[in-house]
Amino acid sequence: MLHLMILLVTNIVYTFNITSILRPRIQEGIVMRRILGSILVSKTLRLYHRVFYFTRRSVVFKGVYLYLSPPVFIPKFTVSPGLLVDTVRMIGVKGRVLDYGCGSGAISLAMASIPGVREVICYDISGKSLRTALMNAVANRLNNKVKVSRRIRGLFDAVVSNPPYLPLDPKDPLERNWCSSSSLEVIRGLFLTAKRLLERGGLLIIAYSSLTGVKEVERIAFLSGFKKIHSISRTLLLDRVYVSVYKKF
Repeated sequence: MLHLMILLVTNIVYTFNITSILRPRIQEGIVMRRILGSILVSKTLRLYHRVFYFTRRSVVFKGVYLYLSPPVFIPKFTVSPGLLVDTVRMIGVKGRVLDYGCGSGAISLAMASIPGVREVICYDISGKSLRTALMNAVANRLNNKVKVSRRIRGLFDAVVSNPPYLPLDPKDPLERNWCSSSSLEVIRGLFLTAKRLLERGGLLIIAYSSLTGVKEVERIAFLSGFKKIHSISRTLLLDRVYVSVYKKF
């Protein structure tokens, strides 16, 4: 009996030691796969944008005509913008809505058709994106409901964002469309900004990827004062794209 107990304890200790040794290596492997996957996605997006801008300058997205100019992000044939719009329509966003990082204005213009939405504010740090969004709002005759602004004023019922979410440092203005920095600086800043701009009980609807790190995004959300209430996803070749709805608490 004593012999069996000693053997059992020895096996437990051995297993614990092996797990302790392997855990950091497993974690390093996960991080490395995320980095390599992000690099592949980034190169694919760069190639797509170069080919698109070489051949055309306009698309129709969710029933909205868009004029596009480099280095503005192209929402057509990329998953997260469409998934965001579908989610916003499904949950029935209402009131005053902020499109944070609006790019071409594609998501803002698509949201303008939702009956409960009173006003959509387009905001982006890029002057080129704001000019493009304004031009698209006027072209679609939605500039009475969709406003473009360099400054964010007042509180909102919802903040919608398709932020750069790959954990890579951007090399140029084009990569700023999808690279959030290796420390996810843009994602962190988005949650803190949304916390400040949302009414109590307001919603943040955000797109991100398995390459961003799902647990990391949830940790940032919780520390920023948000609770996840809904999430949908779509599996792609290199990653899984998520759109999650967070409620301010």
